[in-house]
Amino acid sequence: MNNNDRSNTINLNKRTSSAQDADVINLVELARQLFTPRNVLIIILVGMFAGVFSFLYSKYVMPELYTSSVMVYVSNNNSITISDGIDSQTITGSRSLAESGVIILTSDYVMELVGDELVEKYEDNIEKLEDNFILLETDSGGVKIKPGSLSSCFTVVPIDETEVLSVTAVTKSPTLSADLCNILVEVAPEFLKNVVGGGTVEAIGTAQVPTQKSSPNNTKNALMGCMAGVIISGGIFVFLILMDNKVRNGESFKAKFDYPVFEEIPYIENDKSEGKKKLGRKKGSKKDDDDLMSGIDSMQSFRLSEIFNTLANNLAVALTMNDENVVVVSSPDENDGKSTVSVNLAAAMAKLGKKVLLIDMDLRKGSLHKKIKIANKNGVIDIIGKNADFDSCVKKNVASGLDVLLTGGVSPNSMGILSSKKTKLLIDKCKERYDFVVIDSPPVNVVGDACVISQYAAGMIIVVRANRTSFEDIKRLIENVRLANGKIMGFVVNFAEMYTKGYGYYKRKRYGYGYGYGYGYGYYGAAKAASEEQNKQPKNSAKA
Repeated sequence: MNNNDRSNTINLNKRTSSAQDADVINLVELARQLFTPRNVLIIILVGMFAGVFSFLYSKYVMPELYTSSVMVYVSNNNSITISDGIDSQTITGSRSLAESGVIILTSDYVMELVGDELVEKYEDNIEKLEDNFILLETDSGGVKIKPGSLSSCFTVVPIDETEVLSVTAVTKSPTLSADLCNILVEVAPEFLKNVVGGGTVEAIGTAQVPTQKSSPNNTKNALMGCMAGVIISGGIFVFLILMDNKVRNGESFKAKFDYPVFEEIPYIENDKSEGKKKLGRKKGSKKDDDDLMSGIDSMQSFRLSEIFNTLANNLAVALTMNDENVVVVSSPDENDGKSTVSVNLAAAMAKLGKKVLLIDMDLRKGSLHKKIKIANKNGVIDIIGKNADFDSCVKKNVASGLDVLLTGGVSPNSMGILSSKKTKLLIDKCKERYDFVVIDSPPVNVVGDACVISQYAAGMIIVVRANRTSFEDIKRLIENVRLANGKIMGFVVNFAEMYTKGYGYYKRKRYGYGYGYGYGYGYYGAAKAASEEQNKQPKNSAKA
C-alpha cells in the first residue's frame, strides 16, 4: 500500500460525522418506525379499548349532573328597575357593582345564607342534601351545609362585560339545581344592601328545573377516551423510538456515523405459506459447491445471493482500486452473524471468477469449520506454531474457486501468534497466491485480535446486527480500532429493518442473516485483559 492510499484509509477511520454527536431527529425514519403494521394495530386497539372503557365509565360510574341557570341584573340604585330609564352613569356604576358581585355572591357568608334557606326547605329530605353537599352538625344538634361544598356548585360570571350576571348551579338533582339559583337571587339583594350600602340584584326570570342531564356526555367521553388512548400509546412508541440507541438499518447508521455501509443483509422469516426455511443447511443435505446458503428455498436463496453478490462486487472494486486484496471481517460483539457473512462473502467473491481464500483467524474459538462441515485439523496454528506445510493445511475447492484455511484448533496465546512475524509472512504468501483473501476474526469489543490482524490487510469490514448493536457499541469499536492504528473500510448491517417497494405495494421487511455466534465469556474474560493491553500499545501492534 502506498503512502497516499494509507493516508486515505487512516483518514477514513478518523472521520467524525457532525451527526454522530448531534441529537438529530430524522422525521421520515421516525415515521417509518412508528407507523409499522404492528405499531399501528397496537395504537388502534389501545384507542378502541380506551374509548370503550371511557364510555362504560361515563355511563355506569360517573354521576348524572343537572344544570340550571338564571340571569340577574345588578344595579347600584335601589329604586331603579330594569323597566326604568337608565343613564350612562348608572350603567357604569352597575357594571362596577356586577364585577364585585361575582366575588361577593360566592363568598362564604352568602353561601351560609343560601345553605340555611336550603336546609329549611329540604328539612324533610336531608338525604338529597347529603348526596350533593358536605353537611356539618351545629351546636344545637341541627345540620348546616359547608360553604365550600356549596360554592363549588355555583358559577357566577358577567355576560359580555355588562351589568348582567349569569348564575349557574350544577348538582345531581334537577330540582336542587333550580332551587340553588332561585335562593341565591333571593338573599343577594339584602346582603348587597347591608354590605355595600346600596344596589340591588333583580332576577331576569326564574331558574327552571332542567329536564335533561347536562353531563356526562357518553359519546363525547368515549371519543375523548379513544383520542387519549391513541395519543398516549403513540407518544409511548415515539418515546421508545427516540430513546432506543440501537442500529435499525443503514439509514439510522449513516445518520450517526460517517462510514460507508456496503450492504444491508435480509433476514428470512419462517413462513409456512411461502415455504420459508431457517437459514443454514438442512440436516443431511448435500453441499452445494456454488451456494453455501443451502437449506433455504430457491426464492430466498436468490435474494440473499444477489445481496452477497453486490457486496462482493463492491468490495472487490474497492480493494482493486487501492491495489489490495485482503480484508478482515469482524463485529462489535458476539452473535452478530459475522462468520456467516464471511463465508458467503468469500463464496460470492469466488463467483466473480476469482481465486479466493477464506481464513479463520479466530484462534480462541473458531467456527468456520462448523459452517462448512469440515474437520478443524491442520490450520493457521499448525503453519505458524509447527511450521506445517501451507498447501497441506489449506482445504481446496470448498466451493467453486474458494479455498479455506481453518484455525487448526484453539490457542491460549492467540495475541502472541497473530502479532508474530510468521503471521505477516503467512498473509503475504496468501496475497501472492490468491486474488482475494477474506479473514474471519473475533469481535473487536471482546478481544483485540481483529485489530492486530487488520494491520496486515486493506482494512476491516464490520458486521453490526440491527436491533441489537447499539451506537455506543459502534463508538467503542471505532475507538478500539483507532487506538490500535487499525483501519475500517466500511460496515455491513445484518438483520436490518428496511422498507421496500415491489409488486405494487410497500412492505416493511424484517432482515438479518446469520447463525448464533456463541462466544463464552468465561473463556474471553481473561482475553479482555490482553485486548485492553493491546489497545494501550498501538505502536507495538502496528510494528508486529
